[in-house]
Amino acid sequence: MRIYNIAPLVKTTDIYIHPYNPMWKVDPKLWKEYLQWKRSRKTTHEERKVVSTTRKKDFFRQLEENTWVHGDTLDLLLSHLQNKMLHLKHHCKRSFRILHSSFLLGINKPDCIVWNHIFDTHLVTPDNTKAEWTDPTAHLTIWTEKDVEHYFNTAVGDYNDIPGWGDVNYVITCINIKEHWLAIAADIRKCRIYVFDSMPNYVEQKLVDEALQMPARCIASLAIAIGVNLHSDRFTYGPWPIRRSKATLQKGRSLDCGIFCAKFVECLVTASDLGCLTVPNMKLFRQQYVLELWANKYFC
Repeated sequence: MRIYNIAPLVKTTDIYIHPYNPMWKVDPKLWKEYLQWKRSRKTTHEERKVVSTTRKKDFFRQLEENTWVHGDTLDLLLSHLQNKMLHLKHHCKRSFRILHSSFLLGINKPDCIVWNHIFDTHLVTPDNTKAEWTDPTAHLTIWTEKDVEHYFNTAVGDYNDIPGWGDVNYVITCINIKEHWLAIAADIRKCRIYVFDSMPNYVEQKLVDEALQMPARCIASLAIAIGVNLHSDRFTYGPWPIRRSKATLQKGRSLDCGIFCAKFVECLVTASDLGCLTVPNMKLFRQQYVLELWANKYFC
């Protein structure tokens, strides 16, 4: 994976580093190569490596155009960002861990057994014993049950070169409500959940509250199960409070809610100005993601 820096140098103490620029310009020569590849009949069935999988040109075409971003695509964008920040560590100002959207989709299903075990005020263990939120053994017992062990491994399982929950500022994921994506950043140290919504008037607050009820419980419960609470004097035992953004950034017929979420996360972890999150910039951001994923390179 080649790394390119095109921003001017800035001095921090005695070390010169490149500031992260979320508005980095697409290399016209490389973009031309991509367009030629996209239009060529010879590459119709060619697969390009994208993070840990492969994708054909339809994937890149849909990402480039003003189309709605599917869950697996958004997960790929966030996983790509995680890998990018592991390579560009000096740009990552807030450490983070990605939680795939399938986790939230799974635990929010009415038949998921977490609804029988994790409540706002208490827990019920698999042997039907009531337990307090402060009981770490009860949390671990719930998450190691066969029916939810997959979710536990998906959320906190060990992955090479990826920091654990106790070593990061945020656990980040996205959730889909009424075909609209919202970004979720769980602040592990402050025990709060921040929700970025590019179009807060689109989904009523009641639906958002319902969709985040179980994630707010489960993220806190998982943190206790793996011992994150042991390293905090101000840990919140119970569902973590939720703060939702209120500014409307996405208007008109834009289908860019997924791109808004991905770029918000990028700005959050690099401490970049959120002022770049505008509808006119979405075309550039789509091109950025397409080029990085297609060329298998990192730009800034």
